[in-house]
Amino acid sequence: MRFSLWFSDHSENDLLPRLARAAAVLPAEALERGVREVKLTAVDWNQAALVEEAFESGMALEAALELVRPFAANDCACELRLSWSLWIYDEAEWRQRPISILFTSFGRAFADHDA
Repeated sequence: MRFSLWFSDHSENDLLPRLARAAAVLPAEALERGVREVKLTAVDWNQAALVEEAFESGMALEAALELVRPFAANDCACELRLSWSLWIYDEAEWRQRPISILFTSFGRAFADHDA
């Protein structure tokens, strides 16, 4: 699932706070499960990630952001993967299943910030 938000004003200091505010709109159960993956990439998607961590049991949103905060800059993109239980019609019945959701925040100088 992909969710896109666009802001008319943007500064280097907004990269992580806006990501946190976007993730915070998820229902409480998604935040309780925690962040499953965090990734911070500089310059463009062809570069190796500066930070890339996966958390099987989930990590608190603020703790995950603290891992990338020292590296976050205007030329970076930060990704958070969480999961949200949604009702899915599967095999002739409705079942509630966790669906992976990826939130990405782009710094203004990141190569694909307008993609």
